[in-house]
Amino acid sequence: MEWQEFHLFVHENKGKSLTIDQIQQQRRENRLPEINVLKFLALIKQSSAIVRTYKRIGEQTISIFEIR
Repeated sequence: MEWQEFHLFVHENKGKSLTIDQIQQQRRENRLPEINVLKFLALIKQSSAIVRTYKRIGEQTISIFEIR
């Protein structure tokens, strides 16, 4: 995912809270390549449009990405 594609992703998903699995599923449904998680996390650090929070489900902690 490059910077331009990242901005399009943010625009299309504004107001949603998604997990990495949900983002990957959405991309598969749209016939787009899966995201490189490390690149995605780097883009998030450069943007204030997405806030990363954590949720504990049972013994597993998952990342939730809130798109603003």
